[in-house]
Amino acid sequence: MVAVAIAMLVGTIYLFKTMPTGFIPSQDSGFMFAGLLANVLNGGEVVGDNSVGQVLPAVKRLFDRMGYTESSSGKLFDLYIGEGMGAKPIIVGYENQLIEYALAHKDKWPAVQAMADDKILALYEQGSYEMVPHDGMRRIIAQRLSLSKQTIPHFYLTVACRIDELLRARESMNRAAPKEGPRAYKLSVNDFAIKALALALAQVPAANVTWTEGGMMRHKYSDVGVAVAVAGGLFTPVIRHAELKSLSEISNEMRDLAERARKRRLAPHEYQGGTTSISNLGMYGIKSFEAVINPPHATILAVGAGTKSPIVVADRIEVATLVSCTLSADHRAVDGAVGAELLNAFRALIEDPVRMLV
Repeated sequence: MVAVAIAMLVGTIYLFKTMPTGFIPSQDSGFMFAGLLANVLNGGEVVGDNSVGQVLPAVKRLFDRMGYTESSSGKLFDLYIGEGMGAKPIIVGYENQLIEYALAHKDKWPAVQAMADDKILALYEQGSYEMVPHDGMRRIIAQRLSLSKQTIPHFYLTVACRIDELLRARESMNRAAPKEGPRAYKLSVNDFAIKALALALAQVPAANVTWTEGGMMRHKYSDVGVAVAVAGGLFTPVIRHAELKSLSEISNEMRDLAERARKRRLAPHEYQGGTTSISNLGMYGIKSFEAVINPPHATILAVGAGTKSPIVVADRIEVATLVSCTLSADHRAVDGAVGAELLNAFRALIEDPVRMLV
């Protein structure tokens, strides 16, 4: 119940704050929001049976705490047109004050608690499992991703990218690449994805951002973190200034970072920070998925496996290699149209890889 109340409160705050200028909430929206806020500040417990008669006293006490009283600010509560059981109290024009009060008292919101260990263990017969202690990496992953899903309003956009040209270019470039020495390289599809995302962020700077309560950080470079699976968890080493690097530079740097990540030999500055991330599960045969944003990033791109599929080109059916790419975005920092612009810029680069070479 606590988690539901807080989720509803956060969602209502977000709804009111993102409404266009001039939007007029429904007459009872203020009362509903005030009742929800009173509920959360009261420990997340349902106020009585949530009927008007039970909620109204709690809402009045909330306004008293905010410094608004019927004597000091006029009649706060009014009634719908109607009488008897059909009449409901309403609040008009106090939504912004309620939002400010709710955000200023976030420390009073009850903590959301996961299911207790003893309750989980009680569901399973003793001797039917082995308890493996969490290591530091697993605890950090759990904390960060729980924080992400609780505090970042995710939304998702998906496109299918045709990569036949990319695969031909990759084969040609790898065939011509030096096989030994400092200039040797071997490109992967992921190297192209890193470069394309970095260039797309440079083309759509409104998406290369980080949300902070004090303001929006607009990044000057595209620093792309790449999820690398390791025993017991993952690291996300960062390719700095990826938009300025060649594909071969990205490939060799990524290979070195991935090898050291698997040996857990990365320095903190090599996996901290960044402005976005890529998670590629295509090598595992996963067609598509939605990745969890890695705070403080505002976006993460999930790349699936390339699959042969029929498509229509100029009224003719062709067989193409398609990759599903899903962008997860922080709606506080990135609007839907901006996310779509970023994903379309990425697709244009992936489908015409020669544009990444100039």
